[in-house]
Amino acid sequence: MDLYNNEVGRQVAMANPAASPEELAGLVEQVVRDGDTVITDWGGELAYSNDVPQGGPVRAMIRPPRIPALPPVRRPAADRTPAAP
Repeated sequence: MDLYNNEVGRQVAMANPAASPEELAGLVEQVVRDGDTVITDWGGELAYSNDVPQGGPVRAMIRPPRIPALPPVRRPAADRTPAAP
């Protein structure tokens, strides 16, 4: 995703060699709004950048951390009693 989006940005810059940094920022913003870049959603799936509503939640663009599952809790069998302390 990052490599793809970086290439989109390079293409914008190469197509507009005389543009100022402010103009390039506006051009890049436009390709993002047009859906020419990609993001990952909560499920880790790729989505086009225009699939996120303008002013929508930032969390839609940020992948949550992966938390490893805890091991199962071992419980004593029904016919066994725990040992006395």
